[in-house]
Amino acid sequence: MGLKKIVINLILRFVNVFVRFCSIKSNQVAFVSLESNRLESDLKLIYDELNKNGNYTLKTVLINYNKKSLLNNFLYMLNCIKQIYIINTSKIVLITDNNYVISNFKRDGVKVIQVWHATGAIKKFGNAIKREYPIKNYDYVLANSDYWKKPYQEAFNVSKDNVIITGMPRVDHLVDHDYLIKTKARLQDKYPILKNKKVILYAPTFRGNIYQGFKSIGFNGKKLLDSLGEDYVLIYKLHPLLLNDSIVDCDRILNLNNEETHDLFTVSDMLVSDFSSIIFDYA
Repeated sequence: MGLKKIVINLILRFVNVFVRFCSIKSNQVAFVSLESNRLESDLKLIYDELNKNGNYTLKTVLINYNKKSLLNNFLYMLNCIKQIYIINTSKIVLITDNNYVISNFKRDGVKVIQVWHATGAIKKFGNAIKREYPIKNYDYVLANSDYWKKPYQEAFNVSKDNVIITGMPRVDHLVDHDYLIKTKARLQDKYPILKNKKVILYAPTFRGNIYQGFKSIGFNGKKLLDSLGEDYVLIYKLHPLLLNDSIVDCDRILNLNNEETHDLFTVSDMLVSDFSSIIFDYA
């Protein structure tokens, strides 16, 4: 365990002594994410539906955590203190990434649902790779098919019976004809160059991890376009952890990192990716 984790662990142990005196609220649902300062994707869809119901107290603990930033390390420590209170006073906790507080400090009576941020699994993750701490204390994991029961069981340390086949909320609109038509029209109006072109979506994932740092692979988009001809356009949608990567300046290359990934599917004729689970969504 690194020095940072030792310090956080000691602080959280101290805080946890007092949190244990707080009761678990039976109607409280918590949403926890380390990848964004706002609710996105599955968490937002679930939050919005529960909010419509009106019978739940909804709490969020959100941070865009980047290890390279000293400030973010400090903010992460403060976020963990908030997590330990919100998580351990909520009946249900939903997460989309791995969580140190849950793995080490979750109390009995709290149920954790892992709504994993990938539609499937190509690369290894969770407990299947070398980690600073073992993942545990998750109660359920949502998945798309029986095929993922075994890898999700191994990655998240749950029983196969607790890998629940529901599908992922965020893919529902991909079979919604009205969404597809309206979104395509909106994007073509916003980016006229996409009209009457063959559009290639480039959307890779990252290499590395939060402890060792993140990196990308080299990709020459201009060289690709030059080999294909004038009727092709290339749009970039990089992983959120790679947004600082430079993109070649070219009239037929668009940086659309600010757009929702699934929205970009509606204007794309083909996808270039790697071992990202985006290939399942796109298919």
